[in-house]
Amino acid sequence: MKIFLLLLFFAQFMEASKLRSWRSASTFVSGTPPSKRYMSGAAVTDDGRFIVFDGCGTAGRLADLYQLDLASLQWTSLAAAAEGTSPPAVCGPGTVYLNNTLITFGGVASTGPISDVFRFDFASLTWSSLETTGDKPDSRAFPMLASLAGSIYLYGGQGYDDLFVSGWYVYGLDLETLRWTAYPGGSNAPLRILGAFTADTENDRLLLHGGIIEYTAIGHPEAYRGELFQFKVSTGLWTQLNTTGDVPLPRFCSAMVFADNSAFLFGGVTTIGPSNSVHRLDVRTMIWSLVAPNDSPSAPPVPRILFGIASGQGKIYIHAGSGDPSASAFNINPTFTLGDLYEFDLRSLGWTSLTPSASGFSALTPSARVGSSLTTVNGSVFLFGGSDGGASGNGTKLYGDLFLLDHRLLTWSSPSTTGTFPSARTQHSAAAAGSRLFIYGGSGAGGALEDFFSLDTSVTPLLWFQVKCRAC
Repeated sequence: MKIFLLLLFFAQFMEASKLRSWRSASTFVSGTPPSKRYMSGAAVTDDGRFIVFDGCGTAGRLADLYQLDLASLQWTSLAAAAEGTSPPAVCGPGTVYLNNTLITFGGVASTGPISDVFRFDFASLTWSSLETTGDKPDSRAFPMLASLAGSIYLYGGQGYDDLFVSGWYVYGLDLETLRWTAYPGGSNAPLRILGAFTADTENDRLLLHGGIIEYTAIGHPEAYRGELFQFKVSTGLWTQLNTTGDVPLPRFCSAMVFADNSAFLFGGVTTIGPSNSVHRLDVRTMIWSLVAPNDSPSAPPVPRILFGIASGQGKIYIHAGSGDPSASAFNINPTFTLGDLYEFDLRSLGWTSLTPSASGFSALTPSARVGSSLTTVNGSVFLFGGSDGGASGNGTKLYGDLFLLDHRLLTWSSPSTTGTFPSARTQHSAAAAGSRLFIYGGSGAGGALEDFFSLDTSVTPLLWFQVKCRAC
């Protein structure tokens, strides 16, 4: 009865507002987003903000800093409020997020490649230029940068006169002492640039996949690389790793992030052309798998290069870059500069576009379904589960996703969750008590279910856990 009255209220409200039932967008992106760009820096903060730094726009180098609040989906420019010594406008900087600060290295300024290190403090909104010592790396753009155990590590990049620098040293910067250390890397050092570089925090190592040996190799697929290497700071040596499974094709200009005991590889130019695929490497088993998105609310990003990538809060974010948005063509051309933003959920394995449409809304909405539950918890409305009723053509498809409805704006969002999740199901029972949503039973892939789950909505991210029956 409560659900019926709630739906009746929504119908009356939408009629009065002359809005279509269940608006065709799930999220409202507000504020002024960054302009189109490629070769920019990106990061995700611990408190849930996606950061965009500098890059190349259609009119040249950019000197700006933006944040998107991933809860409210509001863009804000931080450049005007920032104090201190800010970096020059650069294309192709290296960026990492660490301890509520954004660290930037290098890039191509108006005078050419630079080797300056800057730090932005999100608490004080202050830029500072870091005076470093030790074995300083040469000036460069496109450095492969990652953070590990309180330090940042740099490899490769493009120097003066379009020459790719290497020296094949890995450079580490201790952020407490601001001292650089150069690691020769040993005889197995992968001589390449434009690879995918990330830190495996579970195994205290740096990972490098793919790339090319020199700039002239672009356009010659036989010269693209597909090996995976690790660099251990404790030994200062590179080692090639053996992997199995759905091993990615050789490629360059891809990117890799680390989350959930796995390295996720996105995009780049492969030996058969540009890619927008996602590969996952389980670092415990060293097995690759090709991630097939599950009924994504949005189509995946178009193939691209020179894009921004960052991960946090159980999501991967892909921002802007260079590519042809209307075809699978690859072209490093400002004409094809992108300004879109996509979110990849590591649990549901689905893409969501966070790019405003002409109406200001993104194109996400829960898929058509039957047997789902709609429950009000402390004034918030949650939709869980259900099935497509057999509309998939291959039998009934079950859903285990969770959506939150803003009943004021009539917009959907997909809240971040953690814990022990209920399996996909339909025709289950749902109820609320206090700040908790309870789910019981239903019909799953194997038939009738008798499990019991609770969702605590008072914490961030929302917490699922399975309720055990003491008397059973």
